[in-house]
Formats: sequence, structure tokens, C-alpha cells
Amino acid sequence: MKLTSSLRAGAVAAGRGLDFTHAVIGGGVVGLAVARRLAERAGGETLLVERHGDVGRESSSRNSEVIHAGLYYGKDSLKTKLCIEGRERLYDLCERWNIPHKKCGKWIVAQTPQQLEKLQQIHALSNSLNVPTSFIPLPKASALEPLILARTGVLESPTTGIINSHTYTHALLGALTSAGGDIALNTSLTSVSALPSGAGWELTTLDAATGEESTITAATLVNAAGLGACA
Repeated sequence: MKLTSSLRAGAVAAGRGLDFTHAVIGGGVVGLAVARRLAERAGGETLLVERHGDVGRESSSRNSEVIHAGLYYGKDSLKTKLCIEGRERLYDLCERWNIPHKKCGKWIVAQTPQQLEKLQQIHALSNSLNVPTSFIPLPKASALEPLILARTGVLESPTTGIINSHTYTHALLGALTSAGGDIALNTSLTSVSALPSGAGWELTTLDAATGEESTITAATLVNAAGLGACA
């Protein structure tokens, strides 16, 4: 997609002398969520740049699509805090936006005494975090799921779930555009340089369809390019 003058008009007309207030690189879940929130701010113009022809084409849709409960990362870990809070907010968002999901729960199974000890540690940690887990007696587990082998223990996590990541990313895209944000698909970032006096950033992009380069400026740059973030 060529970055035409129509996409630039808002920020220049606002008197900042830059094409956009915010430029976000990468149309995965993180980039879309960040761009959506930035676009909702009054008085700004947000552009999302994505190298593929659609959003969510890499890590955001090439994963297990699990909504994690927050069992593994340590009591004082920021990852634990964000996982637990984010889990509940994501379930709420799925309900409000009709995104396909299921709070199906999961089993963590142990085959040896050493693995059972690890399950007990996870159970103790989850209790300290107010994340529900419980042990299922082996005879009951065998009756419920006869094809699952669990020799020494089964720990159930009822708040673990799954989500349709493709619907989720497109819901975020819809929210971004509804908030007035712009998106440039099939557009790769080829270079970035800082503007003088910390005024912002100059980005050079390449249109995959035409091979044409464009240069834009933005006051704020967010790198959410996932595995390509360091390229």
C-alpha cells in the first residue's frame, strides 16, 4: 500500500509538521492492541505498518492459541501479574466482542514421583496467587479421560482456555480503524532514522506490490515487529 498524501493530511493539518503522531510497526496482536489504544487518544493520528497482506500472519496466529492461567512464572514475576490480569481481561473482551473462545481448562499430568513433586509445587504457587488448581484422583481421571496416561498425578487448571486468534486479530483491526487509525498492508519498513532535536522519527517503507518507496515522519515510533523487531 502506498502511503499517499491522504493518509498524511491529518497530522500536517494539525500543525505539528509531521505526517503522524504515532507509527506502529507490526500487525500482530501486540501491534494492533497498541495502535488501537493510541488511535483512541484525542488529537492524534496513528498509522500501523504491516509487511504482509493481512494482519496476524506470523507469531500471533502460529501458536497454540492458549489463554494461560499464570501457573509457571514465579510469585513475584511481572509475567505472572500480567498473565493473570490479562487472562481475565481477555475473557471479558471475548465475551463483549463475540470472539470465539472457550474456558476449557487443562490437565497437567505426572508420570513419576519427581513430576508429582513438581505438580505439588505448581499447586502451592497457584494457591498463593489465588489461581485455582486442584488434584483429580487418578481413578476419576482415568474414568473421565481413559486415553490419557497419568501414573502419579493429575493437576487441573480450570481457568486455562483457548481463543480463535484469527478472529481476535481482525477484531482488533476493526477497533483500530473504527477509532480513526490507518493501516498500510503489504508495506515493509526498510530504514528508520531519528529526526533532529528529538522531534520524532523518519521511516522509509517499501510497497510490496509496486516496489515504490515512501518516506513518512512520526512523533512516536512503536516497534512491535515480533521476530523481525531486530532486523
